[in-house]
Order: sequence, then C-alpha cells, then structure tokens
Amino acid sequence: MPKFSIASALNTLLDLLLPHRCALCDAAGIQTAGLCSSCFLKIEFNQQPTCKGCARPLDDTWAGKSAPLCGDCLRSPPIFDQAVAAVRYNRAIADIILKLKHGDRLDLAPIVAKWMATAWINANAHNIDYIVPVPLHWRRQTERRYNQSLELARHLPALIGGQLRPRLLLRTRNTVQMRQMTRISRQRNVAGAFKIGSLWSKKSSQLLRGKHILVVDDVYTTGATLRTIASTLRAANVSTVNILIAALVVRSK
Repeated sequence: MPKFSIASALNTLLDLLLPHRCALCDAAGIQTAGLCSSCFLKIEFNQQPTCKGCARPLDDTWAGKSAPLCGDCLRSPPIFDQAVAAVRYNRAIADIILKLKHGDRLDLAPIVAKWMATAWINANAHNIDYIVPVPLHWRRQTERRYNQSLELARHLPALIGGQLRPRLLLRTRNTVQMRQMTRISRQRNVAGAFKIGSLWSKKSSQLLRGKHILVVDDVYTTGATLRTIASTLRAANVSTVNILIAALVVRSK
C-alpha cells in the first residue's frame, strides 16, 4: 500500500486550485512536457537518423547509407565525435530560446533539457564523464546575470549521467554577436576565444586525458563556436568531444 505523502497531497491540491499553464502561450490546461497541446505540436523534434558530425538530418543518399555523416561532413570531416540536437529551430523554438536567454524564464530550462536528454539517449550516444556548458564572457554574464547554456546543462546529469563542470572552460574574449555573420566571419570571431580554466589547466594532463566530454549549447547555426571549443578540448588530450544542442538551424535546400 503506498505511503501517504503530505507533499504529494499538497501538489495535487495546488494542481486543482492553480492549473498548470503552458510555458509558451500561458494557456491553462492539460500539459505535454510543459506546453499545451497546441504549442507542443509546433515543436519539430530532430528525428533520427542524423549526421554525427553536424546533427542535421541525413538524406536517403549514398552518404547516409555508407557512413553516419552527411555529404558536407564527408568532404570536411568534423572535429566532434558526435553531435546531437533535440529540435529544429523554428518560430516556436525561437520564442522559447529568447525567453530563456533574455527573459529570465529559467522555468523553461528543465523542459528543454528533457528534450535534449531524450535526443541524446535516442541517438545511442557515447557515455560521458563531464558536461561542459558553452561559457559566456564575464562581462556578458554580468549583463545577463546567468548563462542559458549552463541553465540547460544543470538538469542533464540526473537525466543522462556525467558530472557538470561549468568552470572547465573559460571565454577569454567578449566576442561580438554573430547573427548576421557569414560562416568564415563567425569562425574568425571566435578563434582563440576559449581556454581551459585555470583550476583545470595546471593538471589538465591528469584530469582531462582520456575523458569523454559533452559540450552543451542552446542553438547550432554554423558550429563555429563549438568547433573552436572542440579544438581547445582536443589540445587538452580528452578522449572524445561530443555536442548536445537544444535547437538546430536546418539549412534550406
């Protein structure tokens, strides 16, 4: 016979008095992963199979059949061991990301993190030792007061394993916003912008050698930032560098 729980009884009473509201449109009603049914249907989950190099969907072509990579990644081999994205970037996801990133809506982080964890598990991805959020420069973090990538990463150890290591990486330059930049300009903008944190760098050969690292970010556009981070981690002799992204910008054909 189940034990009586005062906390569960109070939660049930609160659910009756204060119905859950959709995290996106604020409508009251039955929820699906924190959203109302109408908003949930707007989420485009990134279905398998996807390219291990850039997380984009694999077409039914010779590339997808002969290797787990898209044509672009076959021509230019990725620096990541595996890249996984939870959802495709669309108008609904843009709204969620903006609210999380600039609107103090930290309540959205566990919802998105669950989508990310599900995508990671469904991709049969590598085991991981450390979960590392993409860091903000200290000036930008002071302005924003929190790092959205860290807020997503906080929820992942309980869902997929690994230890959260938010200070393993530092951003050394306050790079400019890259919304309108070309792929080449983005890569130049972030070149040399990251380093291993001082507490780690002194013993990086012992602490990081052979480790499996998962880097977490909110949006993947060209991958310039993540490639730079992966190069920094490779130089510290880690075993694998894997990428987990909330939302993937899928290029139109």
